[in-house]
Amino acid sequence: MNKVLSAAAPKTVAPLTRLAPAGHEGWFTMTRMRFATIAAAAILLILAGVTCMGAAAEELVLHVAVNGSDDAAGGEAAPFQTLTRARDEIRRIKQQGELPEGGVRVAIHDGTHHLAEPLTLGPEDSGTAAAPISYAAAEGARPVLSGGRAITGLTRDADGSWSTTIAEAADHKWVFRQLFVDGRRYIPARSPNEGTHFIVRGVAPEEGPGTAKDRFVFRSGDLENWPNLADVELLMYFSWNAGSFPLKSVDTDTNLATLGGPAVWSLPKPGMNTTPYLVQNHPGACDAPGEWQLDRSTGELRIIPFGDEDLGAAEVVAPTMERLVIAEGVADEGRYVEHVRFEGLAFRHAGWELPAEGFSMAQAASGLGAALEFHAAINCAVTGCEVAHVGRYGIGFFMDCSENTIQRNHIHDLGGGGVRLGTNDRPQPFERIAHHNLVDNNFIHNGGHIHPGATGIYMAYGRNNTISHNEVTDLRYTGISLGWTWSITRSGTRENIVEYNHVHHVMRVLEDGGGIYSLGLTPGSVIRNNLVHHIGTPPDGVGHGIYIDGGSSGLLVENNICHDCGSGGIRQQHGTSCITVLNNISAFCRFGLGIDSERTNIFQYNIVLLDGISAPFAYVPEWKSYNKIIDYNIYWRPDEQPIKFLDFTWEEWREKQGIEDIWYTPYMDRHSLIADPKFVDATARDFRLQPDSPALAMGFRPIDPSEMGLYGDEAWTSLPDSYEMGPLLATESTHGMMMIADNFDDAQPGQKPAYSAVVEVADAGAYLEISNERSLSPPHSVKFVDAPDQIYYMPHMYYSPRLGGDIKLRMTFDLYREPGAMLWTEWRNTASYAKVGPCIYIESDGALLLNERAATGTVLPAEEWLHFEIEDGLGAFADALWYLRISNQAGEVLYEGIDLPCGAEFDRLRWLGFVSNSLEAATMYIDNAQAAGVVLTGEGGSCRLPIHCNAAALPGRRGHGAGGVLRSRDQ
Repeated sequence: MNKVLSAAAPKTVAPLTRLAPAGHEGWFTMTRMRFATIAAAAILLILAGVTCMGAAAEELVLHVAVNGSDDAAGGEAAPFQTLTRARDEIRRIKQQGELPEGGVRVAIHDGTHHLAEPLTLGPEDSGTAAAPISYAAAEGARPVLSGGRAITGLTRDADGSWSTTIAEAADHKWVFRQLFVDGRRYIPARSPNEGTHFIVRGVAPEEGPGTAKDRFVFRSGDLENWPNLADVELLMYFSWNAGSFPLKSVDTDTNLATLGGPAVWSLPKPGMNTTPYLVQNHPGACDAPGEWQLDRSTGELRIIPFGDEDLGAAEVVAPTMERLVIAEGVADEGRYVEHVRFEGLAFRHAGWELPAEGFSMAQAASGLGAALEFHAAINCAVTGCEVAHVGRYGIGFFMDCSENTIQRNHIHDLGGGGVRLGTNDRPQPFERIAHHNLVDNNFIHNGGHIHPGATGIYMAYGRNNTISHNEVTDLRYTGISLGWTWSITRSGTRENIVEYNHVHHVMRVLEDGGGIYSLGLTPGSVIRNNLVHHIGTPPDGVGHGIYIDGGSSGLLVENNICHDCGSGGIRQQHGTSCITVLNNISAFCRFGLGIDSERTNIFQYNIVLLDGISAPFAYVPEWKSYNKIIDYNIYWRPDEQPIKFLDFTWEEWREKQGIEDIWYTPYMDRHSLIADPKFVDATARDFRLQPDSPALAMGFRPIDPSEMGLYGDEAWTSLPDSYEMGPLLATESTHGMMMIADNFDDAQPGQKPAYSAVVEVADAGAYLEISNERSLSPPHSVKFVDAPDQIYYMPHMYYSPRLGGDIKLRMTFDLYREPGAMLWTEWRNTASYAKVGPCIYIESDGALLLNERAATGTVLPAEEWLHFEIEDGLGAFADALWYLRISNQAGEVLYEGIDLPCGAEFDRLRWLGFVSNSLEAATMYIDNAQAAGVVLTGEGGSCRLPIHCNAAALPGRRGHGAGGVLRSRDQ
C-alpha cells in the first residue's frame, strides 16, 4: 500500500461542501457541471470502495539518499543519490512495460540534496490515476532539495565585514542576487540605506512623442558612471508594482541615465509626480549591517553581518538555478504531465536572473516564473511541502494546467509571491486556461523581497478554480489576486471561488491593491467567508480589504469580515458592474464601501462600523448616478457622532433616488438603520453578534471566523504563531514618503520643477517654470506667472509627500512677490478633498490671512525675500493647532503665530501646494522648499520614517522639550 505521511495528507476539501452551510440553503445554485462532478465523484468513491475490498495494489518504491550512488540498484539498502537517476529508472521501467499497479514512489531520505540541475519531467514521466508517480519524503524524514551552493572560506576583515573570493563566480560565471546566512535573507547592497532616490524628470524618447521608458534625469550625486556599469541595477517603484533594470549609461554632465531596456511605464510613471528608486550593487554600496555584495568580475564576496555573527562558522548559501522542478507537457500534441505528486519535501534556494533589458510588468509580477513550475500538467499535486528562500513565485501551474492540487504547503521567504495559476497571455482558447485547480490550506508569508508587486496567490486567466482556507500574510502588495484585464472583455475567466481564507498584514509597501483583489470580467465567481484585516499601513496605506478593480463584473462578495484596512473595507473601482456585495462586515476601515462605478451594483445586508473620521462610502461630494441598490444595511459610530453619507445627512441621503422603472425605483438605504449592531466585543475584534442585535432582525446572517484559515492538526494550524512578521527594510518603511528638499536647481530654466506636479494654462499665460531671473540661493527658483481672466488656482504646483505616522514636521520656504501677486499655500489630508492643515493666504495688498481666511492684521511687504517657517504635528501629534513664523532677510520677525487653528481632521500630509491666487497679471518666486522632522513612534510603536534633520534647530515652543527635542503631548 502507498504510505502517506500525515504532513503530506491533509483533509481533502470538496468546495461543494461549502456551498450551502447549515441554515443557509439556496445561497448558491449549482450548475449542471457541478452536479455532474458530484455524480462522478460518487462513482469514484464506490469504485474505490470495491477496490479496497480486494487485494491492495503493489507499489514500487525507489530510494534516494544523500550518501547513495547513482550506480546502485535504488533499493532501501542501495539507494540512488539523485532524483534525476530515480526519474530515469522510472522511464526505463515504463519502456520495458507498464507501471506497477500501485504506481511508483520515490522515497527521499533525510539530509540536504543539492541539485546539480532542476528535476525535469515530461509527458513520458507521467503516472496514471491508478498508478501515480510520487516524489515523497521517506517515512519519518524531512529531506531538503536545494538549488543552492554553500559558500565557504569567509574571513573577518579589519572593518568587521567578512569576505572571500569565489572562483566559480569570477568573470560573471555565477551571478546570484540572493544570499542566505543560517537561513536568514541578507540585503543586496544598495543606496540609499534609508528612503529612496527620486527621478528628477522624464525626457523625450529617442523616437516619437511622449516620455521615454528607458531614460530619465537624476539628481546630481545619486548616480555615477561607475566601472562595470551593467552590473549596477535599479529597483524602481511604480505605485502598485516595481521593476528592476541594469544601467546602460550614465551621463554626469547632463544627469541623464539610460536603462538596459524599457520599463512598462514611462519615467516617471503617468500619474506620479516622480518615481522612487534604489541603486543596487554599485561600487561602495556595501556599507550597512546585513548588506552583501558580489564583485561579478573578480568573484569577491563581501558581507557585513547584522550583528556580531561569526560568518566563518555560518551556513552561507546562494542559489545556482531559478527552477527546482520543471514539469512540462506538450499540449499542442495532447501530451501532458499527468498524475505526478510531490509530498512532504522541502524545496529551498532558487534564484532569479535579471534579463539584460530588465524586468517590468504591469501588475502582480505577472511574467514571473516559479521555483516549482508546471506547464500542461493534469492531476498533479504538491502537498505537505515547504518552498522557501526562492527568488520568484514558489509554485506555479501555468497554461494547460487542470485538476491539480496545491495543498497544505508552507511557502515563505519569497523573492516574488507564493502560488500562481495560469498566465495573462492573450488570446487563449477557453480550453487552455488554467481550470479546476485547488489551492487549499497553504501558509504563505514573507514575500516580495525582490519583486514587491508579486502577490501571495495570483490567478491570471482561469476558470472553475478554488482558492480556499489559505493563510496569507506579510507581503509588500496584494494577498490574493483573481483575474486579469482592466476591461469588461470576455477572457474565459469565470466561476472561480475564493473562500475561507485568512488574509492579513499585506499591502505593507505598495499601494492600490488589497487583501483579496479582483480584475476583469469574471461571471459566476465568488469571494465569500474570508477574514481580511490589517491591509495597508495606517494611517495612509492605500490598501483595501476586498478590492473589486476595473472591469470586474458578475462577482458575488458575501459573508466576509474586513477590518482595520488602511483604506476601504470593500472597494469597487471604475468599470465594475453587476457586483453583489451581500452580508459582509466592514469595521475600522477608512470607508466601508468605495463605489467609483456608476453601473448598477448591489450593497445589501452589510454592517459598517465606523471609527473616527471614517465614512460609510469613499468620499466624493455626490455620485453622478444613484442607480445602485443600497439597502438593509446597519451603520454605526461608537462615539454616536453624526454620520455623513458623501456630503449628505442621513435624512438627505435616504431621499436620493436612482432610475425609476416599472418595477423598482432605488432609494439609498430606505430600509437601513443607524444602530449599534451589538458585536460581542468590537474593540477586541470579536465580531460575533449578540442575540438582540438589530442586524439579526434585519436579516443579517452570522459569520463564523473560526471556519476561516488553516485547518488540520494543531501542529499545522498553530504554525503561523511561531513566525513573527519581519520588519520592513528602512528603504521600504519609507517607500513613497518624500521629505521635500527642493531648491529647484535640479532642473534647467524653462523646465518644470523636478518633484512636484504642475497645473497651468500656459497658452493663456498662466504658467510656472524654473527660472534664473531671481533666486535666494542661486542659480534657480520657481517662477509663477499669473494672467487675467483665468480661474483663481491657475497656475499651481503641488507635492505628494505621503507623510504619515507620529511626526512633528517643520517646513520652510522663501517667497518673493512682485506687486499684486497673491500666494495660497496649504497642507491637506487628501489630494482630492481639502481636509486642511496649515493654510496661508497673502492678498494682493500683502494682507496675511490664515485658515478660513482669518485676518491677522499683518501686511507683508512685496519686492523682497521673505522666509516662512511652518510646524505642525501628524498622527498622534495632530491637535488641530500649528505654528507660523515669517521673517525678512535681516532676521526681523514680521509675524509669529502660536497655536493657530486648522482642520480637526488633518493628521497626515498627502498634498502640499503652492498656488498663484491672483486674478490679474502677477509674478512671484519661491525658493528653498524644505521639510524636516523627527519621528517618535509609528504603527506598532516602531519608527516609520527616519528623517535626517537638526532637531536642535527647531524653535522652542509648545510641545517642545529643552534643546528642541520633540516630545509627545503626554510628556
